[in-house]
Amino acid sequence: MAASNRANVIPARQYLKEAVRIDPKFALGWSLLSSVDSAGYITNTLPRTTALRDEARIAAETALRLQPNLGEAVSAKAFYHYVFLKDYDTALRYFEQAARLLPSDSRIPEALAFVERRRGRWEQSEAYFNRAERLDPRNVRIIGQHALLYTDSSSLSRRPAQV
Repeated sequence: MAASNRANVIPARQYLKEAVRIDPKFALGWSLLSSVDSAGYITNTLPRTTALRDEARIAAETALRLQPNLGEAVSAKAFYHYVFLKDYDTALRYFEQAARLLPSDSRIPEALAFVERRRGRWEQSEAYFNRAERLDPRNVRIIGQHALLYTDSSSLSRRPAQV
């Protein structure tokens, strides 16, 4: 998450909490609340507490209960598993489902690239970064994260030799 976005996490979270308080059936609001919680946790913008983890889980589950085929809700659940639980297999499954629901959203293949990078699967990460860049070729964040794949010397040394 870019530094400029980090400053938005706290007010975004406040507004989203107010939105779902006013309209508890606002599935997209619940999805975004969970995603903001995840972003705040991973960037250390929000305190890393069990209460935050629980809020992110409840928000994602509420969104999915309200609208099971909402791509943003599926993505929020994926981020919950990726960020809070470090359950990369489950996160991968949810992100793949979100990719089918949001085929033009570059954030989904970018997130899949993050998961594969965490799992040490460099070629898969590369392919997802390439897809994200095709969807949003001027997105500097995606390009920068893709570049990190190459600059991570520990990842390069663990890459299998091409046969």
